[in-house]
Amino acid sequence: MKKFLLSLLCCMFAVLGMYAETYSYTFEAKQFSANGTVELNGVNWTLDGDGGYWGFDNQYGKGQQFGSSKLPYKTLTLSTSDIVGTISQIEINTAGASSVAATFAVTVGGANFGDEIKLTSAATTYTLEGSASGELVLSYAQTSSKALYIKSIKVVYTTEGGGEEPGTGGGAS
Repeated sequence: MKKFLLSLLCCMFAVLGMYAETYSYTFEAKQFSANGTVELNGVNWTLDGDGGYWGFDNQYGKGQQFGSSKLPYKTLTLSTSDIVGTISQIEINTAGASSVAATFAVTVGGANFGDEIKLTSAATTYTLEGSASGELVLSYAQTSSKALYIKSIKVVYTTEGGGEEPGTGGGAS
């Protein structure tokens, strides 16, 4: 009986030592004006790719625009290493322009996190689930020459010991 109670107490302390955290950001204005790093709600995100236009879609509510028909991103990555812990869920609201032929995929720590998804022109929230830690990378590739959009990003993760949670203060969330 003592061993059972001791085991139960150890499990409780282990669970209490883990903290579920949520990072979220919603684009309410253009944040990226070039490839490079921008802080979004306490997390540094790095944009890389071959596009040459950045805007914001107010008309259809699609969010931050990356590329255009004349200056498209054929490949685009948005990445961060600032979310420290074990990621269990990623929600991303994303879209392309009309007639887009593109896909996006997510990796965490270099491993696929969910399946590759075919992008549509409708702003859609996709939910990917898994368990991984490390650099979070959103990767887009397209065969068309269209704008790509990201409206929001939400990441659910656990940390040990209650470290500081990014993305809980100021800015859009």
